[in-house]
Amino acid sequence: MARQSSAERAWSAISRFYDNCKKNVPGKKGYPSFQKDCRSVEYKTSGWKLADDLKSINFTDKKGIGRLKLKGTRDLHFYQINQIKRVRLVKRASGVYV
Repeated sequence: MARQSSAERAWSAISRFYDNCKKNVPGKKGYPSFQKDCRSVEYKTSGWKLADDLKSINFTDKKGIGRLKLKGTRDLHFYQINQIKRVRLVKRASGVYV
């Protein structure tokens, strides 16, 4: 699913560029620039599972990520588990965030 979502993001960038060209949008057209070093990965409905205590997440896509602790301002007890549709891993200088 992570590979599919990155392909979807690339496809949407290309289609947005061509739509702006066809509509003659003034100014920069937003030519898509593809980065070699991707700092974020998005998982949709599979490849991850939220722990029972809603404080950690397990990645089950056999990439060796394992278990990560969740930090943030959102209270996950407010949401039901089936309401969470996407999970994004972001790599920054200070660490990896979910």
